[in-house]
Amino acid sequence: MFTARNKGRFALVAAAAGVSLALAGCATGDPLDETPDPTTEPAEPGTSESITVGSQAYYSNEIIAEIYAQALENAGFEVNRQFNIGQRDAYIPALESGEVDLFPEYTGNLLQYYVPDTEATQSDEVYAELQGALPDGLQVLDQSSATDQDSYNVTAEFAAENNLVTIADLAGVEGLILGGNPELEERPYGPTGLADVYGVEVSFDATGDATVDALLQGVVNVANVFSADPRIGENDLVTLEDPEGLFLASNVVPLASADLPQEAIDVINAVSAALTPEGLVAMNVQSTTDEQSPAVIATQWLTENGLI
Repeated sequence: MFTARNKGRFALVAAAAGVSLALAGCATGDPLDETPDPTTEPAEPGTSESITVGSQAYYSNEIIAEIYAQALENAGFEVNRQFNIGQRDAYIPALESGEVDLFPEYTGNLLQYYVPDTEATQSDEVYAELQGALPDGLQVLDQSSATDQDSYNVTAEFAAENNLVTIADLAGVEGLILGGNPELEERPYGPTGLADVYGVEVSFDATGDATVDALLQGVVNVANVFSADPRIGENDLVTLEDPEGLFLASNVVPLASADLPQEAIDVINAVSAALTPEGLVAMNVQSTTDEQSPAVIATQWLTENGLI
């Protein structure tokens, strides 16, 4: 783990051994200097300091975090894992304080965290505004093409009964109950956003991890489900179109300390370049359907993409 208070203590990993040898050579110039211990060996890349990778309490996010961790370890870095931290209100302070150094994030939701009234909606504009919205000490690396953003879903039967194609079509339906994680109730795209943007009135049920089950059982009739969740396809759910941009584009993006070594940045940017929407959904299927661990899924994906 490293913080802004220790800025610069990460030497360029590839040059670590060379720097150590150069310092040893300088020590022989003054006869009063202590003679370097010949048994001392230069530190191996990534062993003197470690990078702490965190994740949300969300299986898909943990898979991406594990990919970051294994890719960094393959490059010679020592990695600490702090997974399943919780939601944004819990882990952002850990990033800002330097307790966590690297975290898989989502551009749109992260931008709304810092700029609740943002008017950016498209991928490139969201990413551009996000870069200027972060506090000192944090940066976003390259965003990937993979997205895992909030979406509103209904069952195919409910969509057919009410002629639903877009979120706007919900405005004519009475007795709507929206299900989602507890924090959705306060989000800009939650019940208030539905009313302000689309004129849709809903009551809210904090269904949490059971949201999809609640939708299938009729406990709620509209569900907030992340777009890369394989259960959307498995259960023939209908994702309602969002013509007014209630949901911001949310590409997977690494959120990192501003002091992250360039070698580590290069490793993670290579991961982002390879991560696709289809690839993310496939890994989510491996987790939810095949019940494989994040470590196994990450190793397989990194190998298939030539990154380890």
